[in-house]
Amino acid sequence: FTEPYFLGYRIAAGFDLFKNSNNYTGYDLERTGGTVRFGLPISDRLSSQIAYNFVQDEYVDDDVPPIAANDPAYIRMGTWLKSSVSGTLVWDSIDNRNDPREGIFARFTGEFAGVGGDARWFKATAKGSYYQTISEDLNLIGIVSVGAGHIKATGNPIDPKTSPDGILVGDLFKANSEIVRGFKSSGFGPTVGADFIGGTTYLNASAEMQFPMPVLPESIGIKG
Repeated sequence: FTEPYFLGYRIAAGFDLFKNSNNYTGYDLERTGGTVRFGLPISDRLSSQIAYNFVQDEYVDDDVPPIAANDPAYIRMGTWLKSSVSGTLVWDSIDNRNDPREGIFARFTGEFAGVGGDARWFKATAKGSYYQTISEDLNLIGIVSVGAGHIKATGNPIDPKTSPDGILVGDLFKANSEIVRGFKSSGFGPTVGADFIGGTTYLNASAEMQFPMPVLPESIGIKG
């Protein structure tokens, strides 16, 4: 939910709620949480957002009955709470957000976990995309994107059974379509056995060409 003009001012206030579950070898991760956020304009193209985030991670043994000896060595079964604050800067010079053809969209986010809860880390992520029309007649749009992220523990490990960096596996970076298109979520990256556990740092870059699909009317909005 978002209120774009909170109390009549140019402040976007809102909240998010979510719950999801992922199945891995030897355990399941059930995540429930929410965010309260405020978006503050700085200029016509530059804006900021501050947010408070609260997440409960529950690592569940999927053995029936539970057998501790079968638990992955990097997992601490149980419930962990993450309380964090984050700040985001966004630069947006895109000509049309529904059908971008020219401009730059860039986002930088810093998040600190340690405002209560069990997690103790700082995470920074950045992504930028540049759009340029290659051919007006053919409606070809070129897109170049770059991104990066890093997470670092800021205190003692929550428990010996965390990743080698003292960060729970659920907070590490895992591959998704935002990082590299064409792969399923957690489809590649650092592994332990059959599990993609993620990493503390990533860099990505891509170059794409966007064009209308042949035969289909452009009004449908489907592009290749």
